Amino acid sequence: MIRSVTGIVLISMICTLVIPACGPHRNDQKEKAVAANEAKFKKRNPDVVSATLERDARFAVDAIASGLMEIKWSELAQKNGSEPRVKAFGNSMAAAQQTANNELRRMAASKQITLPDTAVAGARYQQLKSLTGDRFDKDYIKTMIRSQRQNIEVFNRYISAGKDSDLLRWAILKLPALKQHLGYARGVDSILERQRINGVPSLP
Repeated sequence: MIRSVTGIVLISMICTLVIPACGPHRNDQKEKAVAANEAKFKKRNPDVVSATLERDARFAVDAIASGLMEIKWSELAQKNGSEPRVKAFGNSMAAAQQTANNELRRMAASKQITLPDTAVAGARYQQLKSLTGDRFDKDYIKTMIRSQRQNIEVFNRYISAGKDSDLLRWAILKLPALKQHLGYARGVDSILERQRINGVPSLP
């Protein structure tokens, strides 16, 4: 009995520490899309070609999953944000990501690449949703800075190693916009920090 209870406690502790593995916020749609593409391309092509197509498909899945999540975060900026620059950035990001996602969906459909339809409302989204005003503004902008950095890394890696000419062209065209988004987010973050230091409240 003691061993059983100890085992349960240990499992509970592991699940508390390793949230992605045990928590309810895994991006099931993204993982299903990845699995569907792997099965599809392995069945259709020789190993070398299959591996190449899987990498191309994985980039498309990663890119649209990030875009879907950023739209959800940015829609919250309209409701929960207080700083006009944060609201404007959120509105711009949601529109830009929707356009990019639509382009990527059309391209993926022509190549029979499976993509996730929606983004899971993960822990980061739930945390942002619980915040308002200055606290939301700060956390949202920090979240977008991290996300844009990760996106730039993903796009650069694909541009270096990707094989699909259409996806490569799309990634090359979108990379400058990602860098622009990162620069703007950093600028807003600097303004928010100066306001905090100087005790200046957000504009209505």
